[in-house]
Amino acid sequence: MLTALDNDKRVAVCFDTCHAFASGYDERNAAEVKKTIDELDKVVGLSRVDVIHCNDSVTGLGSNRDRHANIGEGLIGEEGFRALLHEPRLAKLPFILEVPGAGGGPDAEQVSILRRLAA
Repeated sequence: MLTALDNDKRVAVCFDTCHAFASGYDERNAAEVKKTIDELDKVVGLSRVDVIHCNDSVTGLGSNRDRHANIGEGLIGEEGFRALLHEPRLAKLPFILEVPGAGGGPDAEQVSILRRLAA
């Protein structure tokens, strides 16, 4: 419980799309993204979320395995990322790529995919 830290403004969280998916929070379409963000708000509070780590998932929903995939190449898929990028409650948060990219980490292609999905 955060009870001792509830009013401490220094306490914040990063929402990681792959971690959430591997933990059983579905993000594959707009309806599931809404449910996941509703739960995040209820349990943590969206005011405590400072950033989104944006990564697709190699492993399935609820797999409990954190294996990142490039955007749209994993099991969350493009529809899921489109829904996340259009979720109004996340609109002012930074999305930080944390994907394999072309082998050396995030690259221009991954940024381009997110920009296309956000449009």
